[in-house]
Amino acid sequence: MTIKNYLKSMFPFLLTQSLLGIFIFILLWQLQVNMYAIFFIFLLSISLLIFWLVYDFIHKYNFYQQLQTNLTTIDKKYLLAAIIEDEPSNYYQRLILKILTEMTKNYNKEISNIQRDQQQYMEYIELWIHEIKLPLASLHLMIENNHLDKKKLESELIKIDHLIKQSLFYAKSNMVANDYHLQKINLETVIQESIVNYMNALIESKFQIQLNDAKVEVLSDKQWLQFIIDQIISNAIKYRSLSKTPQLTFWIQQQKKSIDLNITDNGCGIDAKDITRIFEKGFVGTNGRQVQNSTGLGLYLCQQLSQQLDIQLSVSSSVNDGTTFTLHFPRHHNFFSET
Repeated sequence: MTIKNYLKSMFPFLLTQSLLGIFIFILLWQLQVNMYAIFFIFLLSISLLIFWLVYDFIHKYNFYQQLQTNLTTIDKKYLLAAIIEDEPSNYYQRLILKILTEMTKNYNKEISNIQRDQQQYMEYIELWIHEIKLPLASLHLMIENNHLDKKKLESELIKIDHLIKQSLFYAKSNMVANDYHLQKINLETVIQESIVNYMNALIESKFQIQLNDAKVEVLSDKQWLQFIIDQIISNAIKYRSLSKTPQLTFWIQQQKKSIDLNITDNGCGIDAKDITRIFEKGFVGTNGRQVQNSTGLGLYLCQQLSQQLDIQLSVSSSVNDGTTFTLHFPRHHNFFSET
């Protein structure tokens, strides 16, 4: 801060003081006050004004000069507020310091979130690499033994394809809005394609599939919706009950404000203490800990994608009785309500 810049910033104040001084001079002159008294009053007023301006300039100069010096010399700019030594002398300096402090806190919070996300992503990649090794090892074994069973080959390739899609969707889960293609989709067609994707695994697990009348059109993105349904089917296979014939039922409910797609299995169900957390990132729960290589990201991605597609995803479950996932497709969408 220079004297010139300071005087420019104080120009409205100085102009006001000058006009006020002229007004007082005219008033005193009209009241026929002695000119020596008027001169003394003006001399005293100007002296006090100059003294105050010098005092104010010094304090502001020291504060802003310290800011400027620290900003130039410090490597980590976000720590600027933490190294200011002089106490702010007025409201505006305190406000600046408060803003800088809040910016530092917010920056540190953002850094912590990024570091946490990076750590979670690294953990996911490690699990993903370990999980994808299983179908790759199975394929390698088939080739080594020269026993290329078409059904088993397709089943392992579907597992690999699903894992690749999962990693892609995980990486893009925060940017779905820039990547989806909205169109009218026949739910029955999408469900049938998902069933075909897991046909071999469903047959191998001896699933009974029931697809009730689902010839209903909804507005959504086929690729992302397919992933959600695929993930729910994959979970139904993974967490099926071994004590009874596994079943998977797809059925539609026409509601006043939504079209609901229900996907019900008769698997092991979800523990009551876990059901409120199954959509949390990295949460595996009681069932997940019993299944090898559970990442706890499948349902998290489903929830993230559902929110981006303006679909409400809900779940109800009972231990040993099964689980129902419901996709609520609104009849009136809010895709463009936020900017």
